[in-house]
Amino acid sequence: MADKTERNGPKTAGRGREATQFKPGCAPGPGRPRGSKDRITELFLASLAADFEQHGPGVIAVAREQDPVGYLRLVAGLVPKESTIELVSPPL
Repeated sequence: MADKTERNGPKTAGRGREATQFKPGCAPGPGRPRGSKDRITELFLASLAADFEQHGPGVIAVAREQDPVGYLRLVAGLVPKESTIELVSPPL
């Protein structure tokens, strides 16, 4: 079995983490512009709120009756991923 250094070229021994980090003033490369994810999220939530205002809460009942799995998935998605639950035993 061939050694990794033979397949991928010479090893970069002695090269510290500083040699591979981005230098000050250098952009890390093309990517999503700052704030674009927030803007898309805000637009989506505004559209969802407008749709809910137009069609009302009756749509929730229809979703619950016609697609209970999707309804529960939606409800579970709204629950925080981490929460603290404190169990208190009833007095004896």
